[in-house]
Amino acid sequence: MKIFTIVRGKLLAMVLLASSVVWLGSCNDDPEGPTQTILEILQTNTDLSSLLSELEAAGLDQTFASGEYTLFAPSNTALNNLLGTLGLTDFDPVRDDIATAVLTYHAVASIIMSTDLADGQTYTTLQGEDIAVVTGPALETGATSNSTFVETDIEATNGVVHIIDVVMIPPSIGSVVAAVLGTVAQPILLGEDFSTLADAIAVADDYATTNQLPTLVSILGDQQATLTVFAPGNAVFTAAGITTSTYTGEQWYGIIANHVADGNYGPGSNQTNFSALQQITTKAGGTLTVLATDAPTDPPTINSGVVIDSTGDTEPEAQIAVENAAPAGNGTVHAIAGVLAPQ
Repeated sequence: MKIFTIVRGKLLAMVLLASSVVWLGSCNDDPEGPTQTILEILQTNTDLSSLLSELEAAGLDQTFASGEYTLFAPSNTALNNLLGTLGLTDFDPVRDDIATAVLTYHAVASIIMSTDLADGQTYTTLQGEDIAVVTGPALETGATSNSTFVETDIEATNGVVHIIDVVMIPPSIGSVVAAVLGTVAQPILLGEDFSTLADAIAVADDYATTNQLPTLVSILGDQQATLTVFAPGNAVFTAAGITTSTYTGEQWYGIIANHVADGNYGPGSNQTNFSALQQITTKAGGTLTVLATDAPTDPPTINSGVVIDSTGDTEPEAQIAVENAAPAGNGTVHAIAGVLAPQ
């Protein structure tokens, strides 16, 4: 009987020991600390769905699946507010390189907790420019009001996410964006469809600055002006074999200025409608003649729709492909098929 008691006691001790090992093992299996990557946080946080969509569109989402980052993540409201400021319904028209620059301006390749955000501290972003911490704490932006924090220290396995209430714009882009918002310059300088024209404007403005001439950006971005821009899209330049290096800055300045006119021309309540043989004086001092205003054909041809001559030889150089492609506060942009030459 005594032997049985001893054996039973030993068996009970072994069972208890085994149970303890199992219990301790299950405790060790419990997750401690973050379990999601930054990308997975973006995928599961409903307030960051718009940002995730933009990162996916730019091919940047997988960046945050590994590595080590701090992401200052604009909320859905922040992105919607920016769309309203730009007068857009989505970011599709925005140049890919600008969208990428803005998105990468929100990420830093190190871990920055909220306790690290001291006034005057600066951090270099993936885009290459710095963001600065100001009193609040808040983050200084390049074109809009300072960005404050909605939620901080959402820890990830590869960094941390802070949700912010304003989309931050890199200073190099912000200085231009702020100057041209709501003008005919905005869709040309920021729009993907007019990126070749925008790059040509940059070449022309280098020449203008060197020669003390008004820059094309300042002309197009004049809030007090009323302008019509006849803007060739990227496909037009590609079809003609024209790149930004085809012409000098001086030549580009004259060519582009011949695509801009004082006044608001086109169909619309605030516009002077086109009429046959109507003449329009351009910023280059040239004369555009409307040769015809027939109904456009499908597909359009150079002799259908609103057809324009820019050389005075009654042979059309362009037609308006999309009227009122980008209405603005200081006029409108018509997308044209063709390139107008100065006389």
